[in-house]
Amino acid sequence: ASAGPAGPLLAALEAHRVVVVGERHGFGPGHRWFGRVAAAAARRFPGLAVGLELPADLQPALDRGETPALPPVIGGPSYRRLLGSLQALRRKGAVRLVALDLPRGERGDRDGHMARRVLEALAVGAPRMLVLVGNLHAWGAGGKLGGRLRAAGAPCVLVGTLPGPAAPRWCPPGTPGHEALSARIGALLPPGRLSGPGFDAVVSWAAETKTARR
Repeated sequence: ASAGPAGPLLAALEAHRVVVVGERHGFGPGHRWFGRVAAAAARRFPGLAVGLELPADLQPALDRGETPALPPVIGGPSYRRLLGSLQALRRKGAVRLVALDLPRGERGDRDGHMARRVLEALAVGAPRMLVLVGNLHAWGAGGKLGGRLRAAGAPCVLVGTLPGPAAPRWCPPGTPGHEALSARIGALLPPGRLSGPGFDAVVSWAAETKTARR
């Protein structure tokens, strides 16, 4: 694993149009890190779109600069602070915020809906898109958002988040952090839904120990 995950992520966004970052809901260090990366990406890629796992019916509120009531599983204090920092970037014209999820009260294929919203943002001219969704949605197989984008031919990099107390590191396939998170996500999916690569990399805050491969 290499130190300093912001650099590799920005390089991935340079080489591809989309980087999907999976998060652990409620993990404050991950939200703070994403906010810093989004600010750096906005400076580097004018017209950047930032996709969020928020109900699509909140799009008008985002466009007005509001911080609307958020789904309980997502809307903890650190996520609200992240949204506030992203709104500050939006008010400066540095980013466009896109609510990706199904509208509130609507049942259906959440990953399919989020994939369509990402592809629509690209189709209307977003030069680059940085996406923040739960780790399971970012997975590159099993019908998840990451897998849907790959299947659609979208040039994307899928990055997971492994929480922990240490400084974040960029972990490519074959490293303990990557293997640990991949095993966790794989355990959540039904048998037969693991075909294809899951994450292209993992940003790990976990302490690097020999037991990290569990």
